[in-house]
Amino acid sequence: MSEPPRMTQTASGNYIAQAAAGGTAVVNVYEHVPPRPADPAALQAAEQLLANMPVDRVPDLAPLPLGSRMALRHNPLFVGREDALLALAAALTGAKIAAVTGLGGVGKTQLASEFVHRNGHYFAGGVFWLSFAEGAAVPSEIAACGGVGHLDLRPDFAGLSLEDQVRAVLAAWASPIPRLLIFDNCESPELLDRWRPPTGGCRVLLTSRRPAWPVAFAVRLVPLAVLAREHSVTLLQKHLHDAAVDPNELSAIALELGDLPLALHLAGSVLVQYREAITPAAYLQRLREPALLDAPWLRSNEPSPTGHVQQVAVTFALSYQQLELPDSMDTRALGLLARAAHLAPGEPIPRDLLIATAELSKDETLALLECEPPARSASIVC
Repeated sequence: MSEPPRMTQTASGNYIAQAAAGGTAVVNVYEHVPPRPADPAALQAAEQLLANMPVDRVPDLAPLPLGSRMALRHNPLFVGREDALLALAAALTGAKIAAVTGLGGVGKTQLASEFVHRNGHYFAGGVFWLSFAEGAAVPSEIAACGGVGHLDLRPDFAGLSLEDQVRAVLAAWASPIPRLLIFDNCESPELLDRWRPPTGGCRVLLTSRRPAWPVAFAVRLVPLAVLAREHSVTLLQKHLHDAAVDPNELSAIALELGDLPLALHLAGSVLVQYREAITPAAYLQRLREPALLDAPWLRSNEPSPTGHVQQVAVTFALSYQQLELPDSMDTRALGLLARAAHLAPGEPIPRDLLIATAELSKDETLALLECEPPARSASIVC
């Protein structure tokens, strides 16, 4: 796509014109004029508002600025993650791009949603949530930000071609007014490079399984681990708010599920749905059966707070599908995962031990050992 235009259109008048068969038609006439520069006082107020975003406390829930496009409602079951929310606030105060990274089901999208509902009002230009799960659909996601109810860029916006709609939105995002763009499920540096605004006041928040990004992108990483045990228990208690349940049983369920938020959400949903048929103690026994990931006890028919698939096995499979077998590095990654599966679950894996099990050349081993490991992600080699 070519460089977005620096011009916009405004209606300069309308006329009644003669139409076929004696009818009449209203004709709107537009002319190209330079976009209005940002009002200095309004820009200063918007920048000050963003500067006031706290980095030492999590704000209360607040409405988003008018014109925002937010796909997800606030999730009342959200627990914990105060440190991650503060880290995001600090990252987006000091950098243009931040990324919440982690394995599938760890709660990246949910964290981004919570951040938006608590911090989005500090971005005077609005918040715009876009799905990057399908690269071909990104232009449509961008174009949807420009119409009525959002940026409302032009009276004839809906009649423009998709390309012209995208160009108009990108031109608006080049404004110095602070805005927050969320690129949810963005796994490709190429996609990020193509669609991030090159100038202007926009901040970009990514959610991604990718643990590292090109240095030139200056992405501030916020790695996300599983929930702390007390927060796992609290999440299950929120599902079972009207039931007297032994916290020790819920802690045992959390331990069995590795404190993975998606698995805990599914467990809580099942325990509520079948509360008359299965107790937490009985559910725990079911979790210890073979073929755990394919069990019906880890899937749900309830709507997902993030709109994602409600089955742990499928969520993990999506991560595996990102690995391409013809790619030599991905082939090695699969081999390392197979070896890691033989080690104790839930325990940190020394990189040296894991690499020693792989059939790598000296140069390949040195390259892996020189990688900087992501914070709190001992099961990932580099």
